[in-house]
Amino acid sequence: DRRQRQMCIRDSDSTYWNRFSTLSSFRGADDLEPERLTTYQFSPSFKLPSLNSEYRMTVFYNVADDFIRRDLNALASEPNFSNAGELKSWGIEQEWFWQYKKWNLQANTSFQRVLSHENYAVKDGEISNVPAITANVMAGDQIDNKWNVNSTLQYIGEQYSPIYIQANGVAIADPYPSEGVSFDSDSNTVSQATLLHLQLSYQPIKALKLDIQIDNAFDEQHKQGGTTLHPYAQTGRWYRFAASYKW
Repeated sequence: DRRQRQMCIRDSDSTYWNRFSTLSSFRGADDLEPERLTTYQFSPSFKLPSLNSEYRMTVFYNVADDFIRRDLNALASEPNFSNAGELKSWGIEQEWFWQYKKWNLQANTSFQRVLSHENYAVKDGEISNVPAITANVMAGDQIDNKWNVNSTLQYIGEQYSPIYIQANGVAIADPYPSEGVSFDSDSNTVSQATLLHLQLSYQPIKALKLDIQIDNAFDEQHKQGGTTLHPYAQTGRWYRFAASYKW
């Protein structure tokens, strides 16, 4: 058995440009600080040689603060960006590995929950535009010295994704109500999605390798919110063909 405790603090001064910018749209307060994330983690790991497998679990507690917020109502002579807000959350990540001869199977799940928040979009303990539950199952087999196949089944849980379309801090009335596009929906959610990704590799000789990849093989229609005004439709089924040769 192996147990780890880890504390990590991330801090990078990405706000330097805002503090000294002379452009009114990007001017930050003189005391503008970088956003900070402090995380505490406990990660036990168990190896099961008789089953050719290994299990890992990580329990984490995150504190994110000094969020950088933009004031859309700020005057041209006032700074647009300032620090305000905090988000405390906890969660569990689990990983399982199994291997038999040339077959390998991996699975992982992630769950997180908000404990407290200030000036951040949260509903019923869920972070805006971040799924509370995600999972992946990955399987691969090296068929022989020339052929290799891999597949990934990806699950993205339902997400709280509020919509606020505003101009100068004032909500805009929907000019096209019959089009079915929401302009103001505080309780909007993005549906869950299950995606299948496939990859086949063929290496006829040591120097040449051919790859065929199909992402979202079921052509699942899904959306993702974030720094956009409303959730955007994501890529459907798509293919990638690649060939490489090493001289």
